[in-house]
Amino acid sequence: MPNVVVALVNRQFYRESKQSTPIAYGPGLAEMPLEHAQEMGLLHRIRGVVDDKVEEAAPTPALPFDGVFDDKLTRSLTAAGYRTLDDLRKASQDAIYAVDGVGPAAFERIQNALRGA
Repeated sequence: MPNVVVALVNRQFYRESKQSTPIAYGPGLAEMPLEHAQEMGLLHRIRGVVDDKVEEAAPTPALPFDGVFDDKLTRSLTAAGYRTLDDLRKASQDAIYAVDGVGPAAFERIQNALRGA
């Protein structure tokens, strides 16, 4: 199986069995076997396939919201029709709070991301 490049928000661990030592994959772009990505449920985060003959992965598309939010918040915001940080910047506070899954903590993460962007 080929290796793939996966965009991770947080550190992820893979274990072949309960007795095996976990393999840690850090946040950011991580290279791993496709099998690991499948078993960890990360297929939606694959950004490229590593060709054995080429050292670099293919160019990666931009992550929703520049990858600053975790998967759960990203899914909530995209389901509500937001696609970019600029979309969120244009939205009112009430509109963002109306998104299912956005409470005070998530709203604060959004505000911090907008201040940093």
